[in-house]
Amino acid sequence: MWSTLAELGLTRLTGPESGGGSDAGWTESAYLLAAAGAADLPIAENDLLAGWLLGRSGCPTATSGPAVVRTAAVLDADGTARHVPWARSVDALVAVWEADVTWRVAEFARADVEVTEAANLASMPRDHVRVDVSAQQGTPVPADVVTEFLRRGALARALAMAGTMERVLALVVEHTSARTQFGRAVGKFQAVQPGNVVRRLRRPCAFLVVPATKKVHGRGAPTE
Repeated sequence: MWSTLAELGLTRLTGPESGGGSDAGWTESAYLLAAAGAADLPIAENDLLAGWLLGRSGCPTATSGPAVVRTAAVLDADGTARHVPWARSVDALVAVWEADVTWRVAEFARADVEVTEAANLASMPRDHVRVDVSAQQGTPVPADVVTEFLRRGALARALAMAGTMERVLALVVEHTSARTQFGRAVGKFQAVQPGNVVRRLRRPCAFLVVPATKKVHGRGAPTE
């Protein structure tokens, strides 16, 4: 599936065209990230986080190719990070860490990353990683790049959650419409209907995060 997405240009949707991306904005990425959240794919980590960090820092890459899968993390002083999405499955880790009062960015090939597999409550891969930052100079970046990175991560997670909510709603509606009890569909019972209404309302509310974020940041393109 990842190779197909790469061929369609969706794995670097918000990246610059000069780097193989599509220069998409927040609106386009919102729909893609919502779908990726429902399908459980590392689109956000590869595009909005790792790809963005590489572009902003200009640091050398340890891997190349249109189908390369990356994730990203903020490391502690000892080169560790916990609960990193998809670390076990990616080709490279783009990491940012602070050394000598300077933030630095570097890409580490998967072979150079020590991964301890872990998962969250939903059984999604959230691994612990460790790299040798003492052997890596890294590319210096200003502190506001790290701040923006964290904000982008929060937004990406919100969009993925919105996509998951949409999938949950579809499954609930399908189940309550198809299953019958006492001669009628479960969804027709008064005790079930309020829950379905709440789920229907939460989904569009979740997507309001996109225009709100654009207004707060005063810009519309994830590449900025």
